[in-house]
Amino acid sequence: MRRVFRPRVASVVSCAVLAAALLWTAAFWAGVPPAPSASARALTAAEAPALEVVRRVPHGVLARAEGKRFLLLAGTPEEMGTAHGALLAAEVKRLTRTVLYVVGAADSLRTGVWFLDRMQEIERRTAPHVPPRFLEECDALSRAAGVALRDGRYANLLPERFHCTGIAVRGKATRDGRVLHARVLDYMT
Repeated sequence: MRRVFRPRVASVVSCAVLAAALLWTAAFWAGVPPAPSASARALTAAEAPALEVVRRVPHGVLARAEGKRFLLLAGTPEEMGTAHGALLAAEVKRLTRTVLYVVGAADSLRTGVWFLDRMQEIERRTAPHVPPRFLEECDALSRAAGVALRDGRYANLLPERFHCTGIAVRGKATRDGRVLHARVLDYMT
């Protein structure tokens, strides 16, 4: 039987999953559990989308629900990067090639500046502000997916070149004054 795509339902499910993931991520890094909203309620078994496990590796699970894929990772930065690269190697390779060589070529032609030189400068300028755990995870992802470490880092730094929607808070806006940052990655939509 063919599944019928219902955009409204899919959008609601996607938005709910995205909101829950963002709240969990922000709470995880802030070190506090997210508080449920006043309107939050538990889904009944009939309302909850069925989660199908597509593939499992140590420290990671690739699952599917409502036509969307979900990557669930746990462990050290290196363990999570390795699981991510193992579960989505083909996608990582395709994205890296597209970002660095298709988008990069167009940017080089438009600006007259070699894109990889620009990315090298971005990496140099952001390096003092990037926690080592992010680089460990990125490098492990690159190794597991079969992508050059430089290319994996540059693909992850691409939003620094083209920007996207994001938010950052610090000081009194956070529990311990640390910087918390969220990025939507909507720069190519």
